[in-house]
Amino acid sequence: MSSNPWQQGLYWNNFPVEPRKNLGFLEENIKDTNLATKTYPYIIFTGIHEINFIQLLQNDELIESLRKSGLHIFLYEPVSYYLKEPGVFNHGYYSEFHTKHDGHAMCGEMDSIQDFTLKTGINCIVHSCDYRFKEVYGKKYPLVNVVTEDIFIKTHTRPPTDVYFVKHIQKPFLSINGRYTPHRHLMMAYLADKPGNYVWRFNQDFDEIMKHSDWQEDNLPYDKLRDGNALLNTRTFEIDYTVTKKEVTDLCGGTEVVHSFNSELVDSMNECFCLVVNETRFAQPTGNISEKVFQGFNSLTPIILAAPPRSLEYVRELGFKTFEKYWDESYDLEPNHSKRLEKIYAVIDYINDKSLSELNDMYNDMMPILEYNFQKMETFNVREKVIYK
Repeated sequence: MSSNPWQQGLYWNNFPVEPRKNLGFLEENIKDTNLATKTYPYIIFTGIHEINFIQLLQNDELIESLRKSGLHIFLYEPVSYYLKEPGVFNHGYYSEFHTKHDGHAMCGEMDSIQDFTLKTGINCIVHSCDYRFKEVYGKKYPLVNVVTEDIFIKTHTRPPTDVYFVKHIQKPFLSINGRYTPHRHLMMAYLADKPGNYVWRFNQDFDEIMKHSDWQEDNLPYDKLRDGNALLNTRTFEIDYTVTKKEVTDLCGGTEVVHSFNSELVDSMNECFCLVVNETRFAQPTGNISEKVFQGFNSLTPIILAAPPRSLEYVRELGFKTFEKYWDESYDLEPNHSKRLEKIYAVIDYINDKSLSELNDMYNDMMPILEYNFQKMETFNVREKVIYK
């Protein structure tokens, strides 16, 4: 076995015929989640793009049995949208696009599942990481029953057991960024001149990178963003890892850096009022979140969420509380990606204009929400929460 157990591929459990189980590294990951108690046949796809079902299709006895029992398919990663042809993406391994394309995109994972359903007649229930996929794209995939249930975040969101968070607020913002994406660049260019603890490891000409996505519109404050980008290119922004600056080579660059709750990160979080969460996905119609949101909840830190539309709504559907009492969260309902980003900038300005005393008072007032979310985290991975959107 490799020293790195992570493998992209197809894993399964509870099959009615041999081999009944093939979970590999996932067995350890899911043992403390609600999936560990399921008795129905399921597969987990940990890869991206098209799904290779050949191992299943070659087993006639298995296919016949699954026609009777049905099959649950868990997608460990968000779907990979494409606009023109399968396998062609504008962000490395997925596409982001202007709101005008909403409803026209397709995705390789659902293409594969619909084809598998056509070939076998098996009733497949797909558990997706993408909130509202059924609403937006259900008519494109009429043979696939899609629900929202994200097994990835259930395996990556356990509260830390050996650290405790006590704020001593000295700065308004914290933002941690590993892999490159254009909206992270736009967000960090806006934050660069504001007090905060940040991680950013990319140097890039601002105008050059903006040529490659079609969703940025004229309402964005480009002069300010160019000035912020100059700071990104000349200063070092690091917290718990030493940052080696690198040039951007693609629009979803490199491997995500993992920032665990070590002492440096804990100290940095305790210094900052709120966490600006820059999710990997932004310019797509279906909501998506990751473990980054739950870093805030696990550290008693409020969040601002730069993610696809209705991602905050998704967080609330999962049973958590957000911070609409304290600032305008209507950005979450804005489908136009440039306008949503502009509204997030307005929230950042609102918080940045507060004194440290005001931020401390606001933080103390929101403590019941923060403690509620923290307590929810203790049982999140084992709770049964399927969203039929």
